[in-house]
Amino acid sequence: MSILGERVVLHLEARKFFCHNVDCQKKTFAEQPGDEVFRYRRRTCRCERTVARHGISVSSGSASRLLAHTGISVSPSTVLRDLHRISTPEYGNVEMVGVDDWAWRKGITYGSILIDYANGRPIDLLGDRDTESFHGWLERHEKVRMVSRDRSTDYSSAIASTGCHITEVADKFHLVKNITDRMKKLVAENYADYRKAARCGEDELAYTAVTADIPSPIGHSSKKSDLRKVTFKEVKELQRKGFKPTSIAKKLGISRQTATKYCKMDSLPERNSKLRNEYYKYDAYVEREAVSGKALSAIHQEICQMGFSGSRTPFYDHYKYLCDGHRGYRSKNWKPDPKKAKPQDDRSKLLPVKSITSVIDKAMKGPGRTISEDF
Repeated sequence: MSILGERVVLHLEARKFFCHNVDCQKKTFAEQPGDEVFRYRRRTCRCERTVARHGISVSSGSASRLLAHTGISVSPSTVLRDLHRISTPEYGNVEMVGVDDWAWRKGITYGSILIDYANGRPIDLLGDRDTESFHGWLERHEKVRMVSRDRSTDYSSAIASTGCHITEVADKFHLVKNITDRMKKLVAENYADYRKAARCGEDELAYTAVTADIPSPIGHSSKKSDLRKVTFKEVKELQRKGFKPTSIAKKLGISRQTATKYCKMDSLPERNSKLRNEYYKYDAYVEREAVSGKALSAIHQEICQMGFSGSRTPFYDHYKYLCDGHRGYRSKNWKPDPKKAKPQDDRSKLLPVKSITSVIDKAMKGPGRTISEDF
């Protein structure tokens, strides 16, 4: 260890002994330095423990730079080697575990992490998130009686294949996420009603709400509502009052490009990209099959045979809540009359669907609590 930031070098002299007994297999014996220095090392135990603590707290590069200011000159590779020498603690027999995936490379390769619910600490890491890996881990730990998992069917298949009586539960994070995804879909389909309720205390304007039936788990309306209609309606109202696109964007909380685009339109065109697949025709069937435990890949193949023409990726994105998330034409030379007073309107901003869902999400989690505290 350094002293006051200065490097300290200790010179040790060790004796070497020779054995002249012909029956002894060892011919030389070296005097050991004691408990303050590890064998075959050039640093004291205290110094190596300090390096390891820095390596655990930050990255190897950051640890190397921080240690250099204290008089300990080590490379990032040395910090990693010290971390690899640390033996993992034994966790014994566990009965309640939590399993989830973690990313080697986000979006490409994933592993699995296992948490001991008794103390909330990680106990093991698996190289992938396949059924076989988790099944093998459960075979080596026969006393596991409860597993908290995410929405992945791979973990559920691994638990079922063991043949043991293991209770499966969904952790709080994924329960809240399921509710949040569903609530987001509900708010999106009734966004016009929210805007109408938000403006009850404001000045009465010519406003026609775009209504939508509240969806149920097994039935939906024949046509989904378009959230753009609410925004387009209010943009056109403000444009008729004399507001510029920039002022409209600030007042409604939308982007300037969107306000400008809507100002140039006389009517809002249909959004074919979201309506062409007609998901609403298959919502009841997909949700019913997903609840029964069938994988989305198998459901996608089945509805393709029923006439569905969408590809798998947008299908997964649409049903992710079930699995493992302006005034008319104006010329360019037009200039406002400087004598004309600025238009006034006291309406509130358009609160995005994600913001509304976030408020609901925080209310469900409770004040001052995070999901990580319960995992």
